[in-house]
Amino acid sequence: MSSYSWETIFALGFALFGGLTFLLGLACIILAPLLINKADDHFSCFTQQDEILFKSYPVSFARMGRYGLMLMSRAFPHASARNFDDRPDRRRAIEQSPRWLRMVLMWIYGGFGVVAIFAVLFGCAMSFTGR
Repeated sequence: MSSYSWETIFALGFALFGGLTFLLGLACIILAPLLINKADDHFSCFTQQDEILFKSYPVSFARMGRYGLMLMSRAFPHASARNFDDRPDRRRAIEQSPRWLRMVLMWIYGGFGVVAIFAVLFGCAMSFTGR
């Protein structure tokens, strides 16, 4: 039996994922104004047809997160089929985009969404197990 209580495990998980969320969020905030034009030039086909591409700061932060999650979805067969099978323009956009931009969008913006979900889950688990 482990000598750690559930509260300690949840607190450590929340600290780890909360810290990663903070660091990735900070990187996202700093990089958003620098990358939004390049990301929109290459990946605007990932948005809905009726969406207007605003260059405002909060909207660009969320949109680049969507680009990152869409790029990450290529690793999962069901999501890849849903997002890319009927859309050759999306496949072409990925092939023609610079590798560094794809990596930044996947690892920083897409990773922020995934890590933030775990931070919230550990935070909720901490609140449920608290006394």
